[in-house]
Amino acid sequence: MRLRDLGEFPFIEEIRKAVSAAPGTVIGIGDDAAAIECGREGILALLTTDMLVEGTHFDRDRDAARGIGWKAVGCGLSDIAAMGGLPRAALIALGAPPETAVAFCRELYRGADDLARRFDCPIVGGDTVRSGAGLVIAVTVCGEVERDRVARRSAARPGETVWVTGRLGGSLAGRHLAFMPRVREARFLVERFGVRAMMDLSDGLGGDLHRMAAESRAGFRIDAGSVPVDRAATGEADDETAVRHALYDGEDFELLFTLPAGGDPAALEREFAARFDCPVTRIGEVVGRTSGITLVREGREAPLAEGGFPHFE
Repeated sequence: MRLRDLGEFPFIEEIRKAVSAAPGTVIGIGDDAAAIECGREGILALLTTDMLVEGTHFDRDRDAARGIGWKAVGCGLSDIAAMGGLPRAALIALGAPPETAVAFCRELYRGADDLARRFDCPIVGGDTVRSGAGLVIAVTVCGEVERDRVARRSAARPGETVWVTGRLGGSLAGRHLAFMPRVREARFLVERFGVRAMMDLSDGLGGDLHRMAAESRAGFRIDAGSVPVDRAATGEADDETAVRHALYDGEDFELLFTLPAGGDPAALEREFAARFDCPVTRIGEVVGRTSGITLVREGREAPLAEGGFPHFE
């Protein structure tokens, strides 16, 4: 069997089985970031790594170097946000062909530093190596979160409502190089509304709902008409096509979360709007695992296809 036969997420499960978590690991493989004991009472250290590969995550002939650097750091910051944490430092490893222009690399690091500084997350080191097959960028972000505020994919429970930040769709039109990680918004959600089930939308809502459902052993019922679509990115597409973009384009880097039962949806909407420029939208509810993941459109309910980018096909 080869990776193309197995697929990305079954391969991650193989890795999970193959490695052993050391004592002090609170959250290991399978979430947006790992959480480990750090020796400070009540605080967990967060660790996450993201890799960007030329031709898959960016096109060097089309995309600006600053945007590529911004995205490289932004992916990790978004992971820390999804855990309810605060970023503290980043490391960048760059693999580049020897003929790569120094000016291009300089701009890439400037873009990375521009975003990192906005969240008090200094770039403190990394590595540089020769690449024989295009540009590769790997970013590790370290952060921290209070033990009693950490959010994770496995905490969604039936009876909770499902929400997203921002508007979805449009990565194919370039939004994936200019997104703003929702670190501050996530901190507000875990501090003010006790949100404990959360992840970032990197594979698209249609795919990431399946990730959260699997970890939480729950199902979801999503209202297609409530999904917030980035109309500027989808142009004049009809409603059904626009929702499909929102579900499956991927790389939105918004937050998918559930509001605990007993939470006040009206207060969440009101207070969020008073603090942040991006919208927050209720899109459905958590249901029992046996109900699966369904999309309700004009009164008709049907299973929601998983979608997502197939990395090993």
